[in-house]
Amino acid sequence: MARLVFRAGIGYALLVLAALPSLHAQHVTVDDTIISQGPKAIIRFLKEFEAYEPDKLELRVKLIKLLGKAANKGDEEIRAQLLNSLREGYTSVATRNNITLDYWKVRAESALALGRIGDPSVTPAVVDLAFNDEDLQVRMCAIRSLAMLKDVRAVPRMIDMLETTNNDRFANELVVALGEIGDKRAFPVLLAVTQRNFNEEVQKNALLAIKKLKW
Repeated sequence: MARLVFRAGIGYALLVLAALPSLHAQHVTVDDTIISQGPKAIIRFLKEFEAYEPDKLELRVKLIKLLGKAANKGDEEIRAQLLNSLREGYTSVATRNNITLDYWKVRAESALALGRIGDPSVTPAVVDLAFNDEDLQVRMCAIRSLAMLKDVRAVPRMIDMLETTNNDRFANELVVALGEIGDKRAFPVLLAVTQRNFNEEVQKNALLAIKKLKW
């Protein structure tokens, strides 16, 4: 009976999510409705939809985002689910039945969800994602997650990334995040950014980040 009720709940969730555009047009939100089921239920929803199902990708992204809003810092099951999602479709795309899928959204939203939860134990995994992922959007979201986590253990590798990147968008995420963390070890690299060939926004944010450093 419980399984039947849960499947009915999934069916309702699917119908609601499918109707998102029309609901938004009526100024009705569904996020609170799904979040009210609790993080454990969201995880069960996610497990119903295995990875690499083309028609379920956007739903997985939506559920992961809601999981980040509903979860508590100390929940190991939620942390494990999100850490597992960081590796989903890790080579940027996955192909099934001649359909090419881009799974960067799953990894990016999982990183942001981990940042929102704020558990510093995930910092090494998020740093690895920022350093190694093939997709720039994923790497940028991982840096935003580190800004939310504010874990000083991430600073040395963030400094390395900032020293070696020539990408304005990625550099901007790094300088903003280093400012949020506030570790004074970032001062030399932030100062160097103001003298490098980055755009005006990056250089401005580097100066703002320097002002936020804790001495």
